[in-house]
Amino acid sequence: MDENASQALMIAFGLFVFVIAMSFTMYMFSKLSSTSEILIYASDKTNYYDNVEVVGKEGIERYVNSETVIPTLYRYYKEHFCVKIYDATGDEKIGLGSSEDNPVLVQILDVNLEGRVENAARDSKIKIGEQPTDLKNFDAYSLKTIYDNKDSSNMNSQRTLLYMFGAPWIGSTDDMKLRVDFFINGDAGYINNRLVDYTKHPFHKMLNATKENSAYQFKENFISYSYTGETMTTDDEDVLVTGTIPKDKIVVTYTLVKVDDEMKEQIDKIRK
Repeated sequence: MDENASQALMIAFGLFVFVIAMSFTMYMFSKLSSTSEILIYASDKTNYYDNVEVVGKEGIERYVNSETVIPTLYRYYKEHFCVKIYDATGDEKIGLGSSEDNPVLVQILDVNLEGRVENAARDSKIKIGEQPTDLKNFDAYSLKTIYDNKDSSNMNSQRTLLYMFGAPWIGSTDDMKLRVDFFINGDAGYINNRLVDYTKHPFHKMLNATKENSAYQFKENFISYSYTGETMTTDDEDVLVTGTIPKDKIVVTYTLVKVDDEMKEQIDKIRK
């Protein structure tokens, strides 16, 4: 009887060791798979872009000045469209080293993006320069690296231009309006106990350029995006949504350019 009990215990112990060994092996395979997925994900820059499908064609392009741009900035958070601002003048006063062939992205105003940046900025586990080991944290890491990483050594670096100060204005239309006030006027102040400082940001210089000289114009363009689940392309090369109902989104792009004398004369005549 004792011998049978001893053998049963030995069998049970063997099974226990086998289960542990199998569990450890499966865990190691899982970690290996997870690590490979992270490496593949991190190497593909498109994973950090907005996951949208362009449906339709670009809107009409026109030249506008600050009288059109400023009201649009005060509408973006109310009507939930995105505004992207570029400089393509190469003007030394603005100092971004841009050109028509190499425009510099100056700022993005987008409530959806700002909400994601605000969440990422509050996540103390995500640290810039320390790539996360968990795939689900890569979105927050990339947002924090791009939009919450102020490079104080160069006020015109891409990181500083897009810096959002942790987006403390999210959740209040009054705070969003105050943020736009600071951005347009090149001012600074506190929003929810966080300093929002645009005193060295070049955007107010860009606005002033259009006020002082009509050769400086913002080239305005509307693009319609749809967030789609599945799409198909017809024989006529039209893109149709076949999956979930799309959520349309408008992106308004303003690119500051310096027009030639002939175009400047035409613009002056139209606006008189």
